[in-house]
Amino acid sequence: MDFLFKIFFRKYFLDLERKTNELLRGNRELLLYSQILESMAEGVCLVRARDSVIVYTNSRFEEMFGYEVDELIDRHVSMLNAPTDLSPEDVAKDITSKLNISGFWRGKIFNRKKDGSYFWCRSTISSFNHLEFGKVWIAIHSDISEQKAAEEALRLSEYEIQQRRLIQNALAAQAKELAHSNSDLDQFASAVSHDLKAPLRMVSSYLKLILKNSKENLSEENKEYLQNAIEGTRQMGELIAHLLTYSRSGEGKLQMNEVDLNQTVQKVLKNLKSEVDLTEAEIECESLPIVLSDDLLLSQVLQNLISNALKYRSEKPKIKIHAKCDQHECIIAIKDNGIGIDPKNFERIFMIFQRLHSADEYPGSGVGLAICKKIIEKLGGKIWLESNVGEGSTFFISLASGKYSEVEFA
Repeated sequence: MDFLFKIFFRKYFLDLERKTNELLRGNRELLLYSQILESMAEGVCLVRARDSVIVYTNSRFEEMFGYEVDELIDRHVSMLNAPTDLSPEDVAKDITSKLNISGFWRGKIFNRKKDGSYFWCRSTISSFNHLEFGKVWIAIHSDISEQKAAEEALRLSEYEIQQRRLIQNALAAQAKELAHSNSDLDQFASAVSHDLKAPLRMVSSYLKLILKNSKENLSEENKEYLQNAIEGTRQMGELIAHLLTYSRSGEGKLQMNEVDLNQTVQKVLKNLKSEVDLTEAEIECESLPIVLSDDLLLSQVLQNLISNALKYRSEKPKIKIHAKCDQHECIIAIKDNGIGIDPKNFERIFMIFQRLHSADEYPGSGVGLAICKKIIEKLGGKIWLESNVGEGSTFFISLASGKYSEVEFA
């Protein structure tokens, strides 16, 4: 009996020792697995399959989502999903349904942190049987917010490039259409001007013949009528000539070169010498820069502006020509002490045949400034002014710089 008792207890203690060793070994393995999970750079969580409740999270997971561990355990996993075209609950349901079929899922999940901010994760989820929780999903998450931001930036960049290309194509088509329209308009103006000249000369000639041959038989009143009609044909002829000049202004290929404004202005003043001497004008011309332009067209613009400064005067003309430049642009200024212009007429004066004064006050056709604007725009620049009635005017022209030398307005 004692012998059997000893055998029984020995076997019992051996089994107990074996189970204790297995338990210790299992605990060591659990400790090892726990240490591995805690040291991972990815966020890890266990979700119970039967009710989608979180049962375990590692430190990185808690840090990633901004929660304490007790705020996550026993909570439904959908609390972590951000709304997309599906609700958070539907996102969780969609993933678990695929897991139930294949036991594995990999993809990108849009998540919500505790503070309400959103971020993207690349997730790998698989299933296994846990001794305590039964079937569970183990989810490993990597934060890919920076990658998604870079992808979005690239997508926007590609979209912007595509939009810019579409705009450039549309502008090119519009410019081509506008050039064709302008060409048609110039041809029309040229043809109309040419076709009107012959009948106008004929009308003028017949009126002069009537006045000459019937002078003695006409009353003074009728003579005045005929003289007014002849003057009208002369003025009409001038308008037609100016229209033709406007339509042809800036025609042909631009001869763009570096132009020394000092030489160009001196050439213009030489052409206007008689007007300068007649008005006893004082003209001050500072050292001017080199610009990128068409010398002939630019001379035409400067001559028109200086001629206007001499014409529209109320006292002895004083004209100052100066400029300022930077590395890309030169702005030329022609300043006078003339009669000035009301700011409300600034746009009007650049329109063809728009005059602010009668021909009796100041002769002209109202075409000069329209031609200036057309030429400057063809040169790729701008023209504008500053003025007030009785305070003189300053006309500005912007052009591309030539050899860069910094010059400032005095």
